[in-house]
Parts: sequence; structure tokens; C-alpha cells
Amino acid sequence: MAKDMPIGGQEKPKKKEKGPYSPEDLAKKIELAEKEAASRPERLEKLTAKVNELFPGPEREELREAIVRSFDVPQWGATHNEGMLMDTHLEKIFDTLENIKRGDFPEEIPSEVRQLLQETAKKNSEQLERYVLLHDISKADVLRMNFLPKGEKDKPYIWEGNLELLAKEWSLPETGLKDPVALVRWFDKNKIAGVAYYNEGPPLFQTTKAAHGNAAVEKLKSLGYEDSEDMLAAIGSHEVAYQFSAIKPDTYEKHLGPMDTEARNFALVASFIDTMASLRDDGKPDLTNFLFLLASKENAETIAGVKAGLTDTEGLDPKKVETFLLELRKSNSRLPSKDAVLARLYKECKPTKYDVLKLKELLQELVNTGTLSAEEADEIENTVVTGNQSELGKKFGKKMKDIRAVMTASEKKD
Repeated sequence: MAKDMPIGGQEKPKKKEKGPYSPEDLAKKIELAEKEAASRPERLEKLTAKVNELFPGPEREELREAIVRSFDVPQWGATHNEGMLMDTHLEKIFDTLENIKRGDFPEEIPSEVRQLLQETAKKNSEQLERYVLLHDISKADVLRMNFLPKGEKDKPYIWEGNLELLAKEWSLPETGLKDPVALVRWFDKNKIAGVAYYNEGPPLFQTTKAAHGNAAVEKLKSLGYEDSEDMLAAIGSHEVAYQFSAIKPDTYEKHLGPMDTEARNFALVASFIDTMASLRDDGKPDLTNFLFLLASKENAETIAGVKAGLTDTEGLDPKKVETFLLELRKSNSRLPSKDAVLARLYKECKPTKYDVLKLKELLQELVNTGTLSAEEADEIENTVVTGNQSELGKKFGKKMKDIRAVMTASEKKD
């Protein structure tokens, strides 16, 4: 590839068109950026002091430099409107952490979860402060910019690379990566829809495939930084909450289930403070995914409790129990208490009883219409009465529609 081609091997947009914001909205963005620029020196001073406090010593110099570098990561799009540069995101996370310790929560957070988050935040205060500064350290390495199409027939354009390559390939002066107002104008002028923090990698891009959470863990290890497993697990999984667009106990068990209680609680606090510090266009956080995460946790724990409490399976239909548990996992609402679910399971999963005379009569009707032979009717009757209905489908195939209708009509009602 030619040297003047960007990492993705795609041509740079040559025509500078109107950006994604209306003139009125752009004016508001610039006004906010001006306030951000005015407060930035003080904010950087506080954050840098915190870096020096939490990561002292000559052996941590490279780590401190990497953290400070991350302050200049640009933010643009639907999910990070706390400021144009990432230092605003980190400041808001620190503020949220203090709110948690005081017990100050949005009303949407259930009371029992508030207590868990508050206790965990107080118990792990310094460790969570280190987390704040470390968890997004690799955003500077895995930038992904999404350009809007230049015209109706054009496709969106994507660029991938790190912070330094961004400045080099797009001829940005160094001040452009540190000046919120200049960044607003540059992003708007280049018609950029948003910035993300992962790289797709080959074959489309000359980057390494990576998401910024896992990349941060690898970066910290490469810098020789050691911390608790809870910390590294939280950093690696802090993006997991965004996978919960619905209640998904299986997803919860996959990502958070293997953790012990302490690590899981730490990860929940980490996810919550990140969510609270990620503002939408209206200046408010969107708790939807985090609330789905909490509901998924609750349902996963309820299902585990049901399985543990299912000690007496005598008199239950195994297939019904299997189906019942599967439906619990697919539930799109919070489950009732473990005891309530168990009571329903024992009631609904009893073997189905049949009126044998009615079953025989209805099967005979199928024989009369030529749907079944007399031998098949006898076999079906014996199979149903002995409770081995699962074998019917394999043998009778298309005839099962009529057979199921007969079985349903022959069920005894309690």
C-alpha cells in the first residue's frame, strides 16, 4: 500500500462537507467545548496529581505517561458527551465514585443494589480510584472513527489507528488533540459520526484486532504493572454491560459467573461508574443496559437457586422440567422469588395424565380415517400411557400433528 494511504487502505474523504450537527446544535457543542477548554488546565492538574499519588516511583514512570496520554483521547458521538476529551470522562467517574460512597444513586437503582455498590465502593476505595485511571488506558491505541457518507450513493468510511497516527495521517496540529473547540470544528468539518474504541483489524485494516478493555489488561502486563485479579477482571470486562440490551442470564453467567463474589461486586461498581459517566446528547447517562445487567444477575441467581432447590424430582416429568428451566432463561422480565418459581415448577412439571378410554376412542377415529393403522394406534396408546411420548416424534413424523391433537384432547384436567 502507498505510504499516503490511511491504515484501512481506503481513500481519505477529499470533499469537506457539512458535519452531522445542525448549525444550532453545533453552536451548543462549541459553547460547551469552550467551557471545557477553560476548565481543562485545572482538571488535568488534579488528574495528574492523582496519577502521581496512586502510581508513584521511578518504576511506574512509563505507566504514568501512558495514563496521562489517555487524557487526550477524543470523544465524539452518541455515548460520550461529557466532553470532547477523555479527561472529562475520568473526572465524572471520580465524581460518581464519591456519590456512591455517600449513598447518592439514581432512583432507578434498586435499594438492595445501592447497598451492595456503596459497601463495595467504600471497601475498595483506593483500588477503584486506580481502576478509574487504568480502565481506558488503551483507548488511545484502538481509535476507530466513523465518517458519514459523502453522498447518497456513498458508503460510510472508517478509519482505525492510534492517537499519534490520527494526528499524523489527518494533518492535525498537536493543539488539535488538546483543544476541545478545535476538535469540535474538526470533527464537524470532516463529517465524522462518532469515535469508537476498538480495532477490527485484518483484512480491512492494518491494525491488530482489539477491544480497549482487554487491550488495557495486555498493556498493563506489558508495562510490568501488577494488581489484583479483581482489578484486571474488572478492566477486561468493563464493556460487558453494553451487551445487555435485554435480560440475558446466560450472558451474565458467561462473563461474570466465573468470578467470586468480591470480584463480581467490584466489576458491578466499575461498570456502574463508567455508565454514569457516559453521557448522551441530553447530558444524562443511559442506565438501560446496566439495569438489564442487574436483572440478568438476579435471574441467573434465581435459576441457580431453583436448580439447587430441586432436590426431589420424583413424580416430575424430566422433559417438562427441562423445558421449564429453558423458559426461565428466556424470560424477558424479572423472575419472582426462588421459592415461588420452585412451587410453580412442582405444579407445572407433573407428568401428564390421560383418560385412557378417551385416548383409545380418538385414536380409533384416526384409524377409521386411514391416518393410522390399528397397530400404530395400539403402539401410540401404550407409549403415551407409559410416559415415553418423546419417542413418538421420531417414528411418526408428519402424523404427529394429529397425534398431538388426540393427546391434548385426552389429557385429564386437575
